[in-house]
Amino acid sequence: MDGAHLAGGQDAFARARQRLVQSMVQQGIIRTIAVERAFLATPREAFVPGPSPGEVYADTTIPISGRLGEWLTTSSQPTMMAIMLEQLDIRPGHRVLEIGSGTGYNAALLAHLSGAEGSVDSVEIDGEAAAAASTALARMGANARVHHADGADGWPAGAPYDRIIATVSIPDMPDAWAVQAATDAVIVAPLNILGCDYSSALHREGDDWLSSSIEACAFVRFQGRLAERERRLSVGDPDAPALALYAEAGQLPLSADVAQWLDAGVGEMLARLRGRSEWEAFALWLATRSQGLRVIRATSGGRGLGWSGPAVGVWDEGGMAFITPTGQFARFGAGSSAERLRAVFADWMNAGAPDLSRSRLRLRRGQIEGAGWLKRRCHSISFEKATEPKHC
Repeated sequence: MDGAHLAGGQDAFARARQRLVQSMVQQGIIRTIAVERAFLATPREAFVPGPSPGEVYADTTIPISGRLGEWLTTSSQPTMMAIMLEQLDIRPGHRVLEIGSGTGYNAALLAHLSGAEGSVDSVEIDGEAAAAASTALARMGANARVHHADGADGWPAGAPYDRIIATVSIPDMPDAWAVQAATDAVIVAPLNILGCDYSSALHREGDDWLSSSIEACAFVRFQGRLAERERRLSVGDPDAPALALYAEAGQLPLSADVAQWLDAGVGEMLARLRGRSEWEAFALWLATRSQGLRVIRATSGGRGLGWSGPAVGVWDEGGMAFITPTGQFARFGAGSSAERLRAVFADWMNAGAPDLSRSRLRLRRGQIEGAGWLKRRCHSISFEKATEPKHC
């Protein structure tokens, strides 16, 4: 390829990059000059192989294959990366820890934001992915170091960190991250609750970690010694199930019971919700107030069930009931699940039906008994209504 064609190709990638950044700015996803400049200055094509600028700069997650052609890692969706970088609020000179190097693209953005006086340590559990990311970052001249290790341990050699970000879905925040975080650090991580991820910007409040913003998202799951198996049940065709259920702590009904309940379903409009953020907040409200309730999240294929897509609800020995993002109420089988779900929904409505922007997650060390706490391995998690709207 001659120099003119090479320059033309580079110009095409630069134009595609500029269009993507402009779109994120116009949508209000990118809100600061620092994040805008980082995206404009960092070529995604240096980390993501693609035949065309349009494919490289599509606002999608891109899977990356390894040496044997098998799935290796991903390059996260740019809009979600931008949201999390805005949540992280990196300043020049900050020491940054990243959990989940992936392709290295996000580490390059972190390095641009922290500047020449800052530093980035990125931890990747997959050796092949770590080597590829390290090579790509070195070619870019980015001030970021990739370490092949278990992200649950952080990277103590570089501590204390001003900012910590996880680009993988975690069931709980490992103790090592809190230990390695500076006093006024911010930790941004996708917390997995009831089968969905919530990118949470966490700050210290006394001995707790409290979120200043929550954004629904989707990431690959955390690997290593603190990984947890997904609890899922599918009913119907394995390739296109009528219903898929997700639960905390393995509390799933038997597939035979679910199949029987589906033959006795009824639906009605319970309340008109004002958007996905409001429904996601109710899902968190329900998950953290589940004492005595078996909470499940569902995804419906829509075949005769009355709705298509996600829902959240409860089940007991006699049946199950759900609420969808539009506020539709669906009941299957008998039992008291429907009435109990209505009661929790009424409590949330009486609290003002807070959406994610008016809510926060609190992480407290240890296993806390009592209403309002969801117990995990290292912390217990509560979901609270914020006194003022929070912004990422």
